[in-house]
Amino acid sequence: MKVVVLGNIGSGKTTLSRALADRLSGFETIAIDDYRKCYGDGTMETEIVAKNKFLNAIIPEEKQIIEIMGIGDTGEKLFKKISGFPEKKVIIILRTSLEECILRLKERQWDIPYPAPAEKAFILAGKTEQSIRSGDLYRKWSHMNMSKVIEIDKITECIIKQIILIIQDRD
Repeated sequence: MKVVVLGNIGSGKTTLSRALADRLSGFETIAIDDYRKCYGDGTMETEIVAKNKFLNAIIPEEKQIIEIMGIGDTGEKLFKKISGFPEKKVIIILRTSLEECILRLKERQWDIPYPAPAEKAFILAGKTEQSIRSGDLYRKWSHMNMSKVIEIDKITECIIKQIILIIQDRD
């Protein structure tokens, strides 16, 4: 089973992924930023290595929580890859407001090597917001075979419990 956590930069993907991993038995977390920290140095060459290692770590029939924005080339490659997996998927789209994401970005310690200046994150956040608010991200992932898509606006303890019940029911 795959649990895919999608959302904007600063939307709470890591917070939600950790909460789910702490409460779900046997799930491994695969996060693009972890691969950037391990293999990246801020150059495009190592970004490509990090992305490939991330995608290669996603294995059919494994219990995995996958954390990624969901747009761009890596999001597209992930979509294509897991579309062919013969297993159930729960897709969670975080709809955290752009204003909240921007506030979090301004407070963020930038310790993830990425081959673009931090200021570009604000532009990317705007593009991601458009994809989420327009419903494009939802429509795309909801057409995936054997998937259930959940959209949430705010991460709360109650929401986490509801998501866990959905995952356990599909597992």
